[in-house]
Amino acid sequence: MVRVNVVTCLVWALILSALIVPWLVLADPSSMTKVVEDAIAKIEQAIDRIARRIVELVKNTAKIIALALFAVGVVLWATGISIGRARQLILGSIVLYIIAEIL
Repeated sequence: MVRVNVVTCLVWALILSALIVPWLVLADPSSMTKVVEDAIAKIEQAIDRIARRIVELVKNTAKIIALALFAVGVVLWATGISIGRARQLILGSIVLYIIAEIL
């Protein structure tokens, strides 16, 4: 069963290569340049979309962390456990949130 699938895939690959290779050999160099440039442009667009999604993920995560830090700082300050550390956490959370908002 597996051997049949492998053979079938190889036959299809041979047929497709027989159709594509002559086209590539006889193709006009300027059209090939356009094909390569289009492929590179599509890759650049995909990388740009991925980068934008990663930046959005980092921004959203930073905002959530900033809110958590703020909440911990408020609890520490309100209970009087560590007022100095609470101020640091609150200030740090505000700075982190502003930076995440600016980006």
